[in-house]
This record gives sequence, structure tokens and C-alpha cells, in this order.
Amino acid sequence: MRQHSGIGVLDKAVAVLWAAADSPCGLAELCSRTGLPRATAHRLAVGLEVHRLLHRGADGRWRPGPALGELSGTSTDPLLDAAAAVLPRGVGLDWFTTRERDQTEVLPWDHLDSGLDKDWLWQDWQDSRSGFEQDDCRWTPCFDCGVCPGMDTGIQVGPTGRTLLPLTPV
Repeated sequence: MRQHSGIGVLDKAVAVLWAAADSPCGLAELCSRTGLPRATAHRLAVGLEVHRLLHRGADGRWRPGPALGELSGTSTDPLLDAAAAVLPRGVGLDWFTTRERDQTEVLPWDHLDSGLDKDWLWQDWQDSRSGFEQDDCRWTPCFDCGVCPGMDTGIQVGPTGRTLLPLTPV
């Protein structure tokens, strides 16, 4: 149910606008949708048409008028206003997802402790970008990533002493 301001004529005019916004309608349908008497609905629709808030098409049915679009172009969204105040201009999704980052940049997950040393992760990232493949430390000497001491786990060595990874899909 729509809100009522307590100002009868305004509430009725807004009801007419909403009725025409649902889908174009003639006078009989406008009266049916709003519950207004025929003379009241017609007077309000014509008045809204004069102010270009409603437009009557060649079919005689009212629909939202051009002034609504013009008015909405000047309004602002409070959430967008707040974001604009804190975000640099021209920041898009790519800025958050795919741009190059500096090693010293604070990342959103830096407050979480995964057990991995940030410097080691940065070097591992640089190695991966250059195509370097890191061996699995369970089967080779430790790479000092920081996980094992913090998690109280020991290096696991395969029973045969052979390198078991990477596996080759069959």
C-alpha cells in the first residue's frame, strides 16, 4: 500500500501517477485503479499532463510524462553521494580486481592470519608470474613459508622418497 501524506489532493495526484506508471490507462481504468471519482481523476490527470508529469498518447491513454525523467536526472542517490565522497574518481571494478598491486599495499584480508608469511606469498606470486613452478615442500626441502612452525606440523616425506606431485591426469 502506498504511503499517505495527509494532504488529500497530493495523495490523489500521486495515486494517479502510480496508476499510469503501472501501465498506460484511459480514464475508466484510472478511476478503477485509484478508486477516485471520474471528475476528480480526470481533473488531476489533465493537471499532471499540463505539468508534463503525465502524457496522453494518441490512443488517449495516460502514461508517465517527460518531466518525470527530467526531474529524476537532477536527483541524487544518497548511497552514490557517500561513495563519491570517499572513492577516487574513475574507480571501476578493475581497480579492485585486476590492477597491479605494490608489495606494501594493505590488502583486505591482511588482518586474517593464514599462517603464511606475507613476504613469502609475495615472492611466490612473483615466481608464479615468471612461470617458475614451486615443488611441493612435503616431498622436498622446506621453503620457509611460515605455515609449519605456526601450525605445529612437520614436513611430510613420501614413503618411497620419490616426487609424487604434480600428478598427471589420465
